[in-house]
Amino acid sequence: MKDHHSFSASLQDCEQLVKFFDSDNDGVLSFVDFQQMLLPCENDSLKALALGRPATPVDCRKRLPCDHERALLAVIEAEINLAKNVESLKKSLQSSKDYDLEAAF
Repeated sequence: MKDHHSFSASLQDCEQLVKFFDSDNDGVLSFVDFQQMLLPCENDSLKALALGRPATPVDCRKRLPCDHERALLAVIEAEINLAKNVESLKKSLQSSKDYDLEAAF
């Protein structure tokens, strides 16, 4: 069965996501950066549980199972949508007549 989910992020959206999680600013996500993006950040026990699971070997010449690809896509798309929303809120706040950067602090 073919998956009809469409991923609507642009290359610029993906680059912004990499930039946000890139801890050493080298333009590449390390494994730790990738984990930071995918693992739960509000629930330490769930994060520890995920990190404690044994690693499953993956043949890089083969695709991940479809359910794994969909789950990864959902997380990445949610992160991109969150970043877009935050950026939109920032712009809206900055263009507000009564916005004052000094007063914010």
